[in-house]
This record gives sequence, structure tokens and C-alpha cells, in this order.
Amino acid sequence: MTTVEQSGAWRGLWISGLLGRFMLLCMGVWLHAADSLVARLERFCSGPCAAGYLRYEATMARAHGYPGTADSLMARAGRVEAQ
Repeated sequence: MTTVEQSGAWRGLWISGLLGRFMLLCMGVWLHAADSLVARLERFCSGPCAAGYLRYEATMARAHGYPGTADSLMARAGRVEAQ
């Protein structure tokens, strides 16, 4: 298949108005995969692992000038570690 034929296929999708739908479908599949990955990581990382992550996030929040957020994350890390 030559380059002209390939670009013609994309141009045909663009002209027919289906390219937007195709892009929306691809974005939906990608978001679903990303959400599934995050959900899996949440289940995998629990207890001390999650508390360590929350402590790291609290340190970053404090370094960037969000002390309230940092305090909240540290309190949450204490509750997670105690479970």
C-alpha cells in the first residue's frame, strides 16, 4: 500500500465525519484501560506500601506550599498503616 492510499483512507474518514467518532472511541478505550490499571494498583498496594506513598505525596504537597493537604495526607497515612 502506498503512502497516497494510506492518507486517502484517513482523508475519507475525515470527510465522512467518522474520524471524530473513531477518536472518541479510542479515547474511551484508553480511559477504561487507565482506570483499570489504577484500580488494580490500588488493590495491590495496601497497608505499609500505601502509607509510604501517602507520606511521599504529603512531602511533595508541603514542598509545594500546601500544608493543609500535607497534614490531611499524613493523617490518612496513619489510618491506612494502622489497618
